[in-house]
Amino acid sequence: MTVKQNGQFQTADTTPAVLTNAQMSMVAATPNSTELIALAYLTVPVALDPTGASSSPVATAALSTGMGTWTLAFGSGAGAAQGVKLTVPNATTKLANDQYKTTLTWTLNDSHL
Repeated sequence: MTVKQNGQFQTADTTPAVLTNAQMSMVAATPNSTELIALAYLTVPVALDPTGASSSPVATAALSTGMGTWTLAFGSGAGAAQGVKLTVPNATTKLANDQYKTTLTWTLNDSHL
C-alpha cells in the first residue's frame, strides 16, 4: 500500500496561499487483523512528497502473506497524537483564520498473483 500527497497544503482562495516547506509524515502505525500480526510489514516512518511527484510505501506484504482483512491505525491510545505529523517551519508565512488543505491518494496493489 502506498500513499501520495497530491500537492502542498494550500488555501482554497482564487490565488491560493501555500504552506511552503511543510512536511507531512506518517510516523507510527499499528496493524490490526485477525491474521498473524507478525506478518504485517510497515514502512513507517515515511515522509510524503509534498510536490505530489511520487508515492511513499506504507505497508508491504511479502509473498504468501497479507491475506485476510487488515487495518492500520495511525496513532491510537496514548500515542494518538503521534501517528501523523505535519511540520511547518516557523519562517513559513501562515494566514490566520484560513484553512490549508491537500488530498491523499492511497493505492493498494496486489502484485503477487
